Amino acid sequence: MKYKGKSVEIIGSKTLFGKDTVWIHILEDNTFVQVLRSDLEDDITDDLLVSDSF
Repeated sequence: MKYKGKSVEIIGSKTLFGKDTVWIHILEDNTFVQVLRSDLEDDITDDLLVSDSF
């Protein structure tokens, strides 16, 4: 997962005032923040979804 272009790991999640939030660890600068789940970017590319067939 990525947050603002930086790689992150999700530490925990909860619903706060009806919004899905997550605690994340930003790996590049070793910080921890709580953000909306919708602010996270999925870092899976289409190349990973395509499999070779013979």
